Amino acid sequence: MLVHDDGKVIRRQVTVAMCGTDLMEIRSGLKTGERVVATASAFLRDGDVVSIVDKKDDIL
Repeated sequence: MLVHDDGKVIRRQVTVAMCGTDLMEIRSGLKTGERVVATASAFLRDGDVVSIVDKKDDIL
């Protein structure tokens, strides 16, 4: 799920290159700086509003 600036989420197809226990490499489908839902995305639908929590120290 991708998060817009207004906090609404939309589902977008991405290509996963590699997946580990706590990291995932996305090959295509996202642009630099776009926000994604990291947990519980299975419970969200397009248009749902979420609160954005920054965890910049977790970003590689």
